[in-house]
Amino acid sequence: MAAESIESPDISDEPTPLRVVLEIEPPADVSCPVVNRTPDASSITQTLTSATEEQTCQNEVMVVDGTTPRTEYLSTTVDSSCVCATLSQFECVYDLEGVQDGSLRIAISVLDRTLLGEIVSALGETGATVDVRRISRVNRSETMELDTTEITDKQREAVELAVELGYYDRPRDADLQELADRLGISKSAVSQRLNAVESTLVQSLVSSCGNA
Repeated sequence: MAAESIESPDISDEPTPLRVVLEIEPPADVSCPVVNRTPDASSITQTLTSATEEQTCQNEVMVVDGTTPRTEYLSTTVDSSCVCATLSQFECVYDLEGVQDGSLRIAISVLDRTLLGEIVSALGETGATVDVRRISRVNRSETMELDTTEITDKQREAVELAVELGYYDRPRDADLQELADRLGISKSAVSQRLNAVESTLVQSLVSSCGNA
């Protein structure tokens, strides 16, 4: 699959999204496996593979620490104080960029500063320490090229079905179980494919804006 060009419509009365980089130190009483196992990773690619009824979050984390890459397979119990659990409550797209000195560096896209404030406040209420490192606006009038070469056919099939059935609508018109039934796979497999697509697109979007 080649890179795809996306030209944003010139709609002056619509707010332009914000791209924000947050540095988040999880609460001391929350065991974050990414921070504990990779406290100074320079680059991380993370895929959330499942969040089961037992509230267990499984992650496959690719870590590039120095020049030697390695894979970490992490599993932890989902807690309301978890950074990702808190972010998932809001209308935002987020991507884990790395870890430095025990703090997560997360890039998020939000519609406005009000939502950003709500997210920062919610993270603070969990006991996390939050620093806003960078804020920029997405220019809707520019043409950006998103690299979709890393998206597999199965991942594309899953995300196209999700859009078709209204999984990304608010409120949602479909859930993971419905997608799983249509695709003939497990809910965790659907979650893995959707999260992989979202992670790939966010990283490509951030890279495109950074090179603009």
